[in-house]
Amino acid sequence: MPDLGRYERLADRVAGRLAAGVAELDRLRDRRDELAGRLRGYHVLHQHSLQGEEDPAVDDLYLRAHALLRARPCDVRAAEAAVDAYTRRVDEHGGGDAR
Repeated sequence: MPDLGRYERLADRVAGRLAAGVAELDRLRDRRDELAGRLRGYHVLHQHSLQGEEDPAVDDLYLRAHALLRARPCDVRAAEAAVDAYTRRVDEHGGGDAR
């Protein structure tokens, strides 16, 4: 005869792990969305500050950050580092507000 109490405890542990996993994924998704918004905002600032000048290095930083944010699964840590690198570069060139 199956030990129903054992299966119930197992189900409770699995449900707890699942809930924790979903909460972590939600946190990472929210952070990814926040980074994407920050990247878009800085990109607009940078575009308005160009005044006919182009900087391929800044464009490369933007494209890298954009690609990392769109990748599935998204490596949020790598995307965060890429967005930080882009926003720092924009700030250095006067295209963004100091943070």
